Amino acid sequence: METNKNHSIKLIYDLDQRSFKPDKEPEVKPGESISFVLVTIPAPNSEYSEINFGFRVVMDKPDLFEPSEANNSDTEMVLTKKLTTRTTYTCELIDPRTDKTLAVGSGKSGGGVRPGD
Repeated sequence: METNKNHSIKLIYDLDQRSFKPDKEPEVKPGESISFVLVTIPAPNSEYSEINFGFRVVMDKPDLFEPSEANNSDTEMVLTKKLTTRTTYTCELIDPRTDKTLAVGSGKSGGGVRPGD
């Protein structure tokens, strides 16, 4: 199994539009990993403008990745089985003041990864 290649995905959350948009949808092979970096676009004059948000990403098919959940940019989720089709993940925006989920994006709005060659 090939190892050590990491695909870093920026999770861009627009506070004004209240939506997630990943910067890419990488092709991943078994042994390769994905990781996430949260980027927020603040809403003008919002109470959330100065907050350093947290996030949680959960794979919609948890048996394909180890671990199957990430809540920081240091977590690398390794693909353990060959993908045969696109698979998706769910993103949550977390308010660090209350540890409550402020927004959820899944499937197309959350993002996905595609099979590598």
